Amino acid sequence: MSVPDPSPEWAVYEANVQAYRSIFLSWQSILLAIGAIVLEKSLLFTIIIASFALIQIWYIWFRVIYVRILIVDFHKFCIDKKFDIHGNLLPSVLEPINEEEYATKRKIRNLINKKMGDDFHNIRLTRFKVDILILVMLTVVWCIFIIYDIWK
Repeated sequence: MSVPDPSPEWAVYEANVQAYRSIFLSWQSILLAIGAIVLEKSLLFTIIIASFALIQIWYIWFRVIYVRILIVDFHKFCIDKKFDIHGNLLPSVLEPINEEEYATKRKIRNLINKKMGDDFHNIRLTRFKVDILILVMLTVVWCIFIIYDIWK
């Protein structure tokens, strides 16, 4: 499927995603430093800091970034100019899909993504490396901190 010129909003949303990643990574750096400081001093504090960090990684960071990258794709690939609220190709009698519906309704998003082409995925290789692998690696570090502190 051909891709019209991206709407101007996509660059702003992409910049926001980069800024959010920087903020979250900075917070993780601070929490890791605190965790390293309290590592052998108090198992309870290590667990508390690790809990904060893991909540920040998976409940806040991943969820915020994932929704934001869906919105970036929505604007970059002009989804609203091609699909209606049910994932059907326009023109149709229904209204165009909006970014909130694309970001929150998985079934419709998957239908649209299939119609975008076989190789279209929201989590492309770079996003996978930056938005999944780094989070998994940070999670492993926190688990190592906890295990080390328990078995010291």
